[in-house]
Amino acid sequence: MISTNLTRRIFARLLCSITLACALCAAWLPSGVRADDAALPMEDPAAAAQQAQKAAERAAKIAEYEAFVDQVLKQWNVPSAAIGIWVEGQVVLAKGYGQRNVEQKLPANADTIYAIGSETKAFTTMMLAQLCDEGKLDWDEPVRTYLPEFALKDEYASGHLTVRDMVTHRCGLPRHDLLWYGTSFDRDELVRRLRFLEPNAELRESFQYNNLMYVLAGQLIARLDGCSWDESLQRRILTPLGMASATTHVATMQAGANFAESYWENGQADPLKPSLELLPYKDYPSVAAAGALNCSVNDMLKWVALQLGDGKLNGQPFVSAAQLSQMHTMQMASGDPPLSRNAPMMGYGLGWFTTVYRGQYSVQHGGNIDGYSGMTMLFPQHKLGIVVLTNLSGTPVTNILAYNAVDRILELGYNDINERLLKNRDETRAAMAQSQGLAGQSRVEGTSPSHALADYCGTFSEPGYGELKVRLDAAGQLEAQYYSLVFPLSHVHYDSFEVPATAAMGGGTRADFSIDGQGRISACSILLEPQVAAIRFERVAENPLDDPAVAAAIQGDYLIAEMDIHVRRLENGQLIMDVEGQPSATLDPALLSGGAPDPGTLACEFTVREMHGFGVRFILDAATRKCLKLLLLQPDGVYEAARQ
Repeated sequence: MISTNLTRRIFARLLCSITLACALCAAWLPSGVRADDAALPMEDPAAAAQQAQKAAERAAKIAEYEAFVDQVLKQWNVPSAAIGIWVEGQVVLAKGYGQRNVEQKLPANADTIYAIGSETKAFTTMMLAQLCDEGKLDWDEPVRTYLPEFALKDEYASGHLTVRDMVTHRCGLPRHDLLWYGTSFDRDELVRRLRFLEPNAELRESFQYNNLMYVLAGQLIARLDGCSWDESLQRRILTPLGMASATTHVATMQAGANFAESYWENGQADPLKPSLELLPYKDYPSVAAAGALNCSVNDMLKWVALQLGDGKLNGQPFVSAAQLSQMHTMQMASGDPPLSRNAPMMGYGLGWFTTVYRGQYSVQHGGNIDGYSGMTMLFPQHKLGIVVLTNLSGTPVTNILAYNAVDRILELGYNDINERLLKNRDETRAAMAQSQGLAGQSRVEGTSPSHALADYCGTFSEPGYGELKVRLDAAGQLEAQYYSLVFPLSHVHYDSFEVPATAAMGGGTRADFSIDGQGRISACSILLEPQVAAIRFERVAENPLDDPAVAAAIQGDYLIAEMDIHVRRLENGQLIMDVEGQPSATLDPALLSGGAPDPGTLACEFTVREMHGFGVRFILDAATRKCLKLLLLQPDGVYEAARQ
């Protein structure tokens, strides 16, 4: 219950005598508001009448906001939203709007579970802050102090990157998100592959949002706590706060009855009128510390209450006030353009963005992951917190609804953010529709691939990103597979093929194949990270020795110009060639050069490890797998040795 005096104090601090923040009346209890001024005993009839009038005014303001919510959800084609507002120690709104499941017409409510995406990062930094309080961690110590095996491609950054650098997005690396989005690499493997990723800035030179650094942060927590990040999260935060709905795995979320399905807008057929479609939700356990938490708005309000408190939970220390202050203080200017004319300054704290919105300091973090968008927004000076969760990918509705609530609560006046963003959306869609019609202008007409499509097929590898496989689909057209991502390759010109725009690949890109000096398709380059050069995947030679019949057939004796050649295989599987009067040569599998073998034959090729530019090709009968001859490939020509 809230006394009349406390309610008046809230009015005085927030300067909103008739606003959403003051909606603490019995009329809103059925809709999710958890306060009831009207239920207080009133001995003075005049005072009771005045209180009733205020309650009616508050209810009217809530109704105005809810009408705005309904309007915005329709304008932006958002299936549902759950909204929570916390003011001065009280939840004044916690409610769901729209349908959490469009197909089954299931309504959303304040207990509906949504994926909160990158809002998870603040949970990770909270655990790091607790470790600092415990004396186990220092924000300004190098990461290698705690994880000696850590390395980046830049050796200086490897040794000097601090824990603070790690969580403030200033490590020098761009996002490189497809390294985790498309693969099944586990957390340790993602951390190991950091050393191969191309940077595009010096350490601390610029702000570049990076999910992989939070994978590293999660592994740091695991190392210091002696258990997984997930277990630490449960023990340190979720259980103490009573966030019973919170999960870090999709299967756990979907095991319950009240979760929001995930949706996206597919504009491939018509950019002007994208269709709302279900987007199968994926589990991303490897990047859990960066964005895997799922939660209801009711439980997120418990998190908001902790953030806007003094670091105590039920009177007991949870995190020090000093650490809480550090998390909410700008550590790195983001360098991004202002969100709007009303937010002229952006930066990043420890797991939180910081900004000034219409003269009011704000700490906030959005979350976007397959089929969901969310926002948690704090105004510490006003003890105001707002949570907006939706089940649509990449929608700005989270910001629109949060800022509109702030405008009403703090009586900041009208802000046309919704109208401006709607205009921007429509203009962008029109531009996309026009660009589709002009796509052919970027092609060189009358060209064709330099090789048969089958020659482009194979496995391509890159130390950081791993393997890319190219093959022919059922229709005989090229397609590529990058772990879980499969996409068609349509010819553009010469040896360039188009990767279409998809939910995973964004606006689409191109796959450019390279040819070596012997005419072989030797590499495939794809722009998977726009901030660095295209990722070059080198063609991987298949090992003919994996076929036992081939391995047995090519071993034995050969003769050329009365000179004996003997081919043998060691116990470790390595192929060796002994040439009379010369040192033994080590043979390594190589790409086939010189085009396809003669009809009815198979060919397999090896390079000579000890002699650059020298190789060996074996020709086999395709039907019997009998080796017919050996060809010595040398800079001055090709020499044939007969099988003995």
